[in-house]
Amino acid sequence: RNPAAHLPLHKLDVLPRDVLSEREAEAVMNAPEARGPGGRRDRAILETLYGTAIRRSECARLDLEDLDLKEGTLLVRDGKGKKDRLVPVAGRAAIALDVYLREVRPHLVRDPKERALFLGRLGTRLSKVTIGLLVREHGRAAGVKLSPHGLRHACATHLVRRGADVRHVQRLLGHSTIETTARYTRVAIKDLREVFERSHPRDGDRLRRRRGKVE
Repeated sequence: RNPAAHLPLHKLDVLPRDVLSEREAEAVMNAPEARGPGGRRDRAILETLYGTAIRRSECARLDLEDLDLKEGTLLVRDGKGKKDRLVPVAGRAAIALDVYLREVRPHLVRDPKERALFLGRLGTRLSKVTIGLLVREHGRAAGVKLSPHGLRHACATHLVRRGADVRHVQRLLGHSTIETTARYTRVAIKDLREVFERSHPRDGDRLRRRRGKVE
């Protein structure tokens, strides 16, 4: 008899097998129709998810007062573990959000008391289910299988690949332990090893010779 049989198990935040390349991420960001209001709203959502690495549920909970474009910050309320965190908003995410707030949201909102950042056609808060659907839709348009979680992992992986400190990435993701974030360094090291074996004059030649013998 197993005395631990009924204990709840920790759900592992497993990394996806195929992380978006930077080129694929750019294609996804460009997938929404730029001229239509729905496309500009979706672009702002995609850029926010990829640019800040927030979770789908965190994105759905965002209110207007959580975003400060002047300071370039986004307050993520009630994240995992019921913790709040402040994340930077810069670059294309800030531009897309500014366009959405000036040109799209005023036409969507019906109740002036509505404080949700991202609104649907009825002027109410977008649900996390709807956000997941629109991410998948634009992923298909860009030729990739994608979820909001995939954009979060892509952001973290690309930051580490470009030399970001793992502890900074930890704060961005809202991880309670550095060990959880350290998985992204293993992804980056694996990529580096593959590039090293292909490109280094000594290891690359050895790898090609080995493959030639197998063939």
